[in-house]
Amino acid sequence: MIVALALAVTGCLEDDFGPDGPFGIPGGQQTVSKLIDPGLAWSADAFEATIGVASSFPALTNAYRIRVSYTSSRPEVATIDENGAITLVSGGSTLISASSAADETYSAACVSYVLTVLDPAGAESGDNGLSFASTGDPASDDDISTTTFKGRITITFSETGNAAVKGDTYGYVAVNGNQVTVNNTGGEVLIYELSGTTANGFFKLYGAKKQAIVLNGVSITNPNGAAVNNQNKKRTFVVVKGSNTLSDSASAGYAKEGDEDQKAVFFSEAQLIFSGSGLLTVQALNAQDNPVSSRTITSV
Repeated sequence: MIVALALAVTGCLEDDFGPDGPFGIPGGQQTVSKLIDPGLAWSADAFEATIGVASSFPALTNAYRIRVSYTSSRPEVATIDENGAITLVSGGSTLISASSAADETYSAACVSYVLTVLDPAGAESGDNGLSFASTGDPASDDDISTTTFKGRITITFSETGNAAVKGDTYGYVAVNGNQVTVNNTGGEVLIYELSGTTANGFFKLYGAKKQAIVLNGVSITNPNGAAVNNQNKKRTFVVVKGSNTLSDSASAGYAKEGDEDQKAVFFSEAQLIFSGSGLLTVQALNAQDNPVSSRTITSV
């Protein structure tokens, strides 16, 4: 991802000087001043690094040797010092940027790349790791430990305000109150961690690759239908931590949106593979055609 380069051009127009230009110079002989594009560029738009493993990070092209400032959008994931040296902190994704201010010679510029940090320590402890312990058969595609995740997005639902989102470097998450929709158009294999409480919300996921949903002490009630609606048709891992509740309401209409179904409180177009050590209670209060109105899943 490259942030748009700011190119400032300054010049004198003939109308500003009159027919003879400034200082009596004929208009046809006047000169136009143009700042030089410093040409900053990273050697890659995206890079992946693993904590504890030596990496050759993208190099910055700075042909004019102008003064540059470095920033990381998420210092809790990785930091970058004044010399451009990067330190990996925890699993996740961050935007690494290099910028320069305009002066009398060069225009301002800013260029960035996405740094994804992998944490081999794992994510079972509730940190920002991007790997999980084996669920029993590392040779199987159904074992979450065999999947390499590229990032983690955390979504915290709220009873008093809008849902809060962290780690959405890609810009996939849309929030309307506590109605959260993820449209993973880039095909990244990501982790979505849900926590918090809402009595009027949902989590809806679109994508084209394997994904993981971590239920970490979340309580979601959708008065109108599915609390979790997985429209991604690829294998989806569900990791259960702490005590979690998903519910509809007695008046839930489960209205279809176009060709999309949402026939259950936890609806999925894909195979769901559960793991973890938590508790998940699914309450179907509008169970008109289902004699089971509540079900509890315990992952061990």
